[in-house]
Amino acid sequence: MTNTPLFLGLKLLHIFSIGCVGSAHFYLPTFYNAVLHLGADKIGFLASIIPFVSCLSFPLWMSWIDKNKQYKKTMVLNMLVGLLFILFIAVVPSITTDEWTATALASVGCLGYAFFAYPVIGIMLDSATIRVLNVRKRDLYGRQKAGTPIGFGSAVFLTGLSIEIWGTYAVFGTFTACVVLFVIVCSTTNLEPYPWNIVPDGSTENSTSEADDKKHASMWDLIEQPQALKFFVVMTFLGTVMGVVVAFLFLFIEKDLHGSPALVGLLGPLASCTEVICFYFARNIFRWLGPRKMLIIAHMIVVIRCVIYAGATTMNNSNGAILAAVAQPLHGTELRFFMGSLWVV
Repeated sequence: MTNTPLFLGLKLLHIFSIGCVGSAHFYLPTFYNAVLHLGADKIGFLASIIPFVSCLSFPLWMSWIDKNKQYKKTMVLNMLVGLLFILFIAVVPSITTDEWTATALASVGCLGYAFFAYPVIGIMLDSATIRVLNVRKRDLYGRQKAGTPIGFGSAVFLTGLSIEIWGTYAVFGTFTACVVLFVIVCSTTNLEPYPWNIVPDGSTENSTSEADDKKHASMWDLIEQPQALKFFVVMTFLGTVMGVVVAFLFLFIEKDLHGSPALVGLLGPLASCTEVICFYFARNIFRWLGPRKMLIIAHMIVVIRCVIYAGATTMNNSNGAILAAVAQPLHGTELRFFMGSLWVV
């Protein structure tokens, strides 16, 4: 029996990539409000650019990378280009003070990030991981993602703490650090398929690949199945709610509930704690509940969180922000239940 490699490079890539989400995605709305002085309508527009552009950028980049197989070069260049677009948002206040012009310029930065860097975080790194793991992707893929909750929680916490110390522009510092670390690790990690000597199920690598190819179905084939269509509808509603959370939760706690940036930074670790626990017991939870009940529970948690946030607005001083922070571990449970059912379905 051969020893399984640690694949430390893959684990670090997942940590640093999710760190980009924990810094830029969650804190840019705070920058839009505090520095660019944009209203909720314009912040919502900017936040919507990334998911909408992803519908185009994900398939385009995956089609490109499936043809040339240049994972390392593509991911490094895309992340660096995405970094430039995010840093462009930082200089918008020095270009204009007009609200509409600032929105237009910031949208350019969001558009560039969504087209170049976000596909790396959202799908390209996962594809590269599966490629490296090769025929053992089914039993080793989850191990490479195990540090993701810790990476996200650390990024959110460090960004919030940095904002507390150095101001709102610290968002770009932590994001830059995550991108640079990602690029360094990616440049030094072998992303070629690992040459396994023994295939766990006793079959050959070629036969496994051929079997996987036969199982591939197009999006239209899936939509024709009633159960798959119902699943897509459910995911759309839950994704919409989670998109609102990504765009406005931190800003809501800081502005409306009067929470400090340091308190907002604690939201990441608080959510990651329950996410790590649920990740560790994922298989047992799935066997106990199944995907349907996991999705129902995830939606129920969303409703509970909304009720808690509504109640927090009635509290004085920063008590509402503290209540919102106490409820944040529900986010980790909700996200892990959502992702667990998604992967299995």
